[in-house]
Amino acid sequence: MGIMLARIDDRLIHGQVIVGWVRRYKIDRIIVSDDRAAKDSFQKSLIEMAVADSEIEVLVLTTEETSDRILKGHFENHRAILLMSSPGEALRLLSKGVRLPVLNIGNIRHTDGCEQLTESVFASEKCLTDFKELHKLGVRLEYQAAPDDPAIDLSGRFASRLKVQSHR
Repeated sequence: MGIMLARIDDRLIHGQVIVGWVRRYKIDRIIVSDDRAAKDSFQKSLIEMAVADSEIEVLVLTTEETSDRILKGHFENHRAILLMSSPGEALRLLSKGVRLPVLNIGNIRHTDGCEQLTESVFASEKCLTDFKELHKLGVRLEYQAAPDDPAIDLSGRFASRLKVQSHR
């Protein structure tokens, strides 16, 4: 047990997470690791209220708080989902010693200057750089919009980009 799924989804908690992923893994904890949300009391309360099931505890934490609790084993006796809004959040957790062997990538909305990686994942230059760094650190990057969809390994896309860059 512990963290059953580590997912990047800029929507954080939404219906698909509750109906699909929570049921798939029989989750009893949702950990939102997002510095901005954790420091905004209004956004934090909206996220916490998004889960109507009183059996599921929702924690909205800073990266520092998340890494501290994970490293101290606070979630080992639970079935948890770790949600982050960006690959940068995942990189910050890794830099603090958290191990994330696989990152499930669900949704990153389009903004100006983004590159479309999948149907629902658009990456800015910063996101692309962060994904490349995650790949270099050995994290498997999988796109999977919903639990019943097949997982698509995105790691190869970043490996080929790294090879191109290294020859310049």
